[in-house]
Amino acid sequence: MELLRWLAEYRSDVMDKVFLFISEIATETLAILIICLIFWCIKKKTGLTIAFGWFLTAILVQGMKIIFRVERPWILDPDFQAVAGAVSGAGGYSFPSGHTQSAFAIYGALGLMQKKWYWKVSWFALAVLVGFSRMYLGVHTLWDVLTSAVLCICIVLFIKKIWEDKEFSLKNLNLVCWVILGLSLALVILAVALNLMGLITPDYIRDACKVAGSGTGFALAMFVESNHADDKVRPKTVWGGILRLVTGLVGVVAIQTVTGLPAIKSIAASLIGYCLLTFWVGCLFPMIVRYIDDIRGKVVE
Repeated sequence: MELLRWLAEYRSDVMDKVFLFISEIATETLAILIICLIFWCIKKKTGLTIAFGWFLTAILVQGMKIIFRVERPWILDPDFQAVAGAVSGAGGYSFPSGHTQSAFAIYGALGLMQKKWYWKVSWFALAVLVGFSRMYLGVHTLWDVLTSAVLCICIVLFIKKIWEDKEFSLKNLNLVCWVILGLSLALVILAVALNLMGLITPDYIRDACKVAGSGTGFALAMFVESNHADDKVRPKTVWGGILRLVTGLVGVVAIQTVTGLPAIKSIAASLIGYCLLTFWVGCLFPMIVRYIDDIRGKVVE
C-alpha cells in the first residue's frame, strides 16, 4: 500500500487519462481480438501459443482470486482513493491482477517469441506498462501485479518449450488441452463449493464459468483441429485478411447475441455459451475458411 500511496501523490488529470488508456489495452475484448487476428490470419502456431497461455493463466488467476479473496486497495484502506475512472472496471477481488495477466499472456508472449531484441523489449515494455498502470490507478498492489506477471511468464515459457518439440508436438498439444480441461472443471467445482460455504457470491461462480467455459471450448476445438495445428493461415492479400477477420468476428457477435452473452445470468448457460464461443474461434470458423479455400482452389484448377 505504501507504493500506491506514493504513486497517488504524482497523479494528474493528464496522467490519469494516459494510464486509463494503457490499462484498456489489456481488456478481455482486445485480448480475444488479438488472438483471433493471429490465429486466423497471421500464424496459427503463434496464435495457439498465445491462446493457450492466455486461457491457462486466466483459469489460474481466477482460481487464485476466489481462493485468497483479497479485497481491493480502497477497501483494505478506506483512507486510500483509486482513480475514479478505474474503479468501475475493477470488480471482484484484487489478487492477482487480471489486467496484468492478460497483458503478459498476450504482449509478454509476443515478446518471448521475437528474435530481435528491440521487438522483445517493446512488447515486454507494453506488458510492464499495463501492470504499472494498475498500480498508478490504485486498483492493484505490487504483489497483485508481480504475481500475475511471474505466473504468465512461467506458463508461456512452458508452452513455448513444449511447442518447439516438433517430434511430439501433437502429443504436447493434447497434453495442454487435457490440462486446461482439468483445471476448468476444478475451477467450477471450487467456485460452487466456496459459494455453498458462503465464502463467495454467485457472481463469482459466473466469472469462473466464463473463464472455464472459454478454456474448455478452445481445448475441445484443438482436439478436433489437432491435425491442422501447423496450417499456414496467412491470407494472400491484406483485404483478404480483413474480410476473414471481420467475418469471423461477425460469427462471434452472432453467438453472443443468440446466447445472451455476456449479460446472461444463468450459470450453466454462461458455461455453455462461452464454450461455444471459443469453439467457434478455434474450430468451426477455421473449418469454414478451409472449406472455402478448397472450393476456390478447385475453381482455379
